[in-house]
Amino acid sequence: MTRYLSGRMRSKGYALLLCGATLCTVANFPVVFSAAAEQAAYDLRQIPMPAIPPGTVIGNSAPQNWTHLILKSQPRVTVGDVDRAPQMTVSMAKLLSVTTLANVKQVGPANRPQYVLERVALGLGTKIKGRDVIITSDTQSRLGANLGLIASTVLSGSEAEMKGFQQIVRSPTFLVFDAPTMALYQQQHRPMIVRQAVLIDSATGRLSVLMWLIAKNDAGEYAGAVGTMNLLKPNTLEDRWLSIDANEFTLGIPSSKAIALVRLPPGQSIDIPAQLLPIASQARFTNDTAAQLEAGLRDLLPPATQSPTATRQLPTQRQAQSVPRPGK
Repeated sequence: MTRYLSGRMRSKGYALLLCGATLCTVANFPVVFSAAAEQAAYDLRQIPMPAIPPGTVIGNSAPQNWTHLILKSQPRVTVGDVDRAPQMTVSMAKLLSVTTLANVKQVGPANRPQYVLERVALGLGTKIKGRDVIITSDTQSRLGANLGLIASTVLSGSEAEMKGFQQIVRSPTFLVFDAPTMALYQQQHRPMIVRQAVLIDSATGRLSVLMWLIAKNDAGEYAGAVGTMNLLKPNTLEDRWLSIDANEFTLGIPSSKAIALVRLPPGQSIDIPAQLLPIASQARFTNDTAAQLEAGLRDLLPPATQSPTATRQLPTQRQAQSVPRPGK
């Protein structure tokens, strides 16, 4: 057991229990743009995604102070060497749920409302008294999770992994972020990128989320989008399937390829148009290519003729300013 737990290699191995689980999933952080970014059409800085405040209870719809539950994922190992792999790893893969939340805000006069994407954030949760609660290594004990040594190692490793989830494009109505993961592709566990695009219809407030996979070559460079895009439904609750490879364990310690995402969260499958494929596969964007990506993605969405797909009523600008913020 000591050998199984000790060392940075073990911590890194446990982090990938959430590979795919943390793919993908903004706290109470206002959207802040630099002066240079405000002058441009898009904020193209590569920055970590914000975190949902610890203690937030995640049910089947948006919690207080949020308008949208984009995704709540509960991972479990279902594919591959389930019986041959170390059962501790199989069990720990179910420890943490992963959540993505968003807040859409109404701005402008009441007779001509406009909507903006105020914030998007990710968080790791676990069951506490039967409820999914967002936790961190610093807060899990205080919040009542009381994780043991192995579970705490899984949590800290997953937190480190989530720091690699980067926002790469941002505007008041558009956000793109990338999440490195290991995915099952062509019967092999391969390093890939899960890309998520969040789009707001400024006239109705409708929020749409598209997700797709990008392959990486042997040098770790982006090598092109694969498969189809998925258009998520509001309040997506995912039973996240993971694949496990028993050959990727040494003395019970998983390698970076031991566990992989089997499939994207459920949604409407959309073929990536040929003209959009090169842009959708880029690692970095300019203002021009970001605009092309946004326009191409919006063309794939159904008409926004309905009321906002929020799980809570969208607050007006004045109401949003009066909403109490967690921790204050």
